Amino acid sequence: MTLSGESSQKLATLAVEKGQLTFAWQPDLGTLAGTARLLSNCAITLQTGEFRHLMALRKPVLGEPLRIDMDKPASVRWTIADLPPARQLQLVVTRVEGVKDIRKEPAEPVVPGTPLTVWLGPSDKWFPLGLRLTSSANNRGVSISFQPQIKLQGFNEPRPYRRKDVPAMQQQAAAELDAATKGLEQAKRDRPSTNPIKGPIEKELIEKRKTLFTEQLTNLTVVIEQLAYIAQFMETTQGEAKVHFRISYLADDVPIDLLITEEKPPPPAGKK
Repeated sequence: MTLSGESSQKLATLAVEKGQLTFAWQPDLGTLAGTARLLSNCAITLQTGEFRHLMALRKPVLGEPLRIDMDKPASVRWTIADLPPARQLQLVVTRVEGVKDIRKEPAEPVVPGTPLTVWLGPSDKWFPLGLRLTSSANNRGVSISFQPQIKLQGFNEPRPYRRKDVPAMQQQAAAELDAATKGLEQAKRDRPSTNPIKGPIEKELIEKRKTLFTEQLTNLTVVIEQLAYIAQFMETTQGEAKVHFRISYLADDVPIDLLITEEKPPPPAGKK
């Protein structure tokens, strides 16, 4: 049985005496006050045979989640005492209230200071709305802020979100959809020449136009649905949606929670 943490100093001993577990601090612990303070970032690992149990020596701070307001800069700062070095922390987005599906880039936990984007969407088909999270940490706490982004079907890169752009993009997409619909209808009505030389060439061009307009209609339909989701989010979800986090530290390869933003998240949809 061992006491595990960021210090290699031997601070306490565990032993089994007469069938009972005993815990004792080292007698010269007073000379290691600076190291002893870091015990809050340690854990006691109890192992017998194949069975292993870990007991953290601190309770996680319960912090406020990050509230999403698309039109106002938003940030949150949590005060956490006796933090380990920032490079040893792990930051995870656990869920976003009011959003059915999310996708995280990168998917794995990140160190504070590493860019993280959480993409929001109505299903796992597409995620048009992004929250680019920026974080920082020092020995007193962790701060997080976000910048909203949009990435529609056909976008190579995300674009900054601006409320006034959404109606204009909806109008443009609707106009392009109408033009593509008319183009496809016309291509279906076109007939190639009966000329044995021109006919095959014109037929190939007509088929290419049909394919092009069909692809445009498919893509534009998705774009219009994505913009409708963003517009609905702006009106009904923002201000109510909250991003929940967990910040942890690895003690003997086991994560010790330093901060959580909800004590017990709700079960997944359809489960109780």
